[in-house]
Amino acid sequence: MAKDRYLIDETAMGAFYVLFAIFGTIFNCAVIATVLSSSNLRSKGMFIIIVCISFAGLLQSIFVNSVFAHINLVPPSTQDWCPTLGALVTTDVCLAVTMYCLILLFVNHLIHQRSPNESRERNMGIIGSISLSVLFVILVPVMKTQPWSWPGCYWLLFMSNYNIRIGLTVVEFLLPAFLLCVGRIIPIFIFGQRSSVVPTPIVVAALMTVVTNMPGRILEILHVNCSYSESCDWSLWLPRVLQMIYLGNVVVIPLSWLLDNEFRQSLLTILGLRPTPELLL
Repeated sequence: MAKDRYLIDETAMGAFYVLFAIFGTIFNCAVIATVLSSSNLRSKGMFIIIVCISFAGLLQSIFVNSVFAHINLVPPSTQDWCPTLGALVTTDVCLAVTMYCLILLFVNHLIHQRSPNESRERNMGIIGSISLSVLFVILVPVMKTQPWSWPGCYWLLFMSNYNIRIGLTVVEFLLPAFLLCVGRIIPIFIFGQRSSVVPTPIVVAALMTVVTNMPGRILEILHVNCSYSESCDWSLWLPRVLQMIYLGNVVVIPLSWLLDNEFRQSLLTILGLRPTPELLL
């Protein structure tokens, strides 16, 4: 099993995490700065929620990816499991906030289609984003670290209650993923085909989050009783690779907002570039 665990190149994985940390920080900071510096974008609930998603991506870039880069590039002689536990808890918090904020984006769009009101949509974006963030910042760490009385991060990391782990996976990912899929179809029956078109940036961000995270979450449920200290039916490198793919979303999701014309124009203004006619189409 030990040999199986290191079939992947640790240095290569560490390099990817470094790139994710650097570019994820740059891209998410650019999104946050673009929205906050534009009075037009700040007045819309959609972009308030996008700022919340970008803050989650920024936290993943700065802390989570940096921890995993350190683990792969500079493995300590005596492993300190507390930073790893903290990174995994942070990953779960950011995933839950991102997933439910994406649902909030869909709801915001439905409200805008039915009865546009910028003030109401903005207030809903602010209150909804803050409420979701506070909820999961409290809920996820409690569920992740509560079950065992043994001291030390090692036991909390590898010996957590399996039923709670499955429940957490359902709450933070599977349930919102189902709602996102349903949310893409329901508007067709409520508002008709033409008025139900969800903005492309929201669809792309939701699709990337669900697709890149789904394999790892399914693998966790299928082998929830398998820990790093026990033998598994397949190699232990697979969950690590799937986790790395998901954490790369901190680079991809900010780029999806460029598909929105208003955001793109505001970003070009910040960069001192004049929008060309092609970009305004």
